[in-house]
Amino acid sequence: MPPAGSLTDEQLRFFDANGYLVLGSFSSAEEVRAMRDRMAELVDGFDGAGDVFSTKDHRQVKNDFFFKSAENISFFFEEKAFGDDGCLKQAKELSINKVGHALHELDPVFKKFSFGANVSSLFSSLRYKRPAVIQSMYIFKALVARWYHTRIIHSYIQTLHRAQGCGLHSKMRQKRMVAFGQFLDHIKMA
Repeated sequence: MPPAGSLTDEQLRFFDANGYLVLGSFSSAEEVRAMRDRMAELVDGFDGAGDVFSTKDHRQVKNDFFFKSAENISFFFEEKAFGDDGCLKQAKELSINKVGHALHELDPVFKKFSFGANVSSLFSSLRYKRPAVIQSMYIFKALVARWYHTRIIHSYIQTLHRAQGCGLHSKMRQKRMVAFGQFLDHIKMA
């Protein structure tokens, strides 16, 4: 049986036409469990020193912590995680927005997934010549935004380099799904 990342001609045509593809059962339950458990260990061992992640306030792109996160496993808090006194409003486990950006390089569990047969086979099927993992993130999402305390570990995102950009998004819930999207102009691979 070929790896889960091997694509059919129909899937390739869909990806070429639409710029994304949804694959069911891409990762095994064991892989998903291993990554979720490992992230729980990382969060548990985290000392609470981090930075706030914001999609609105772009001062972080000039922030030394943000730049150094490219070579580290760094923790980013939700925008409203801290009170006026500078202290976390709730437990760190409930306050983290994401962990990134070098999980694929520095953590053996995430490295195994990032460079495993399924991911390799997938990008080979997509006609990548030399795909390179340039960053990886584990993003936490609240089940219901207004119920902040119902936070769940949601997804591991890996961004991989293609001439115009391509990403791998793997949800870490009971139903596993991987979506691939080309983010800029559509290009043909030679």
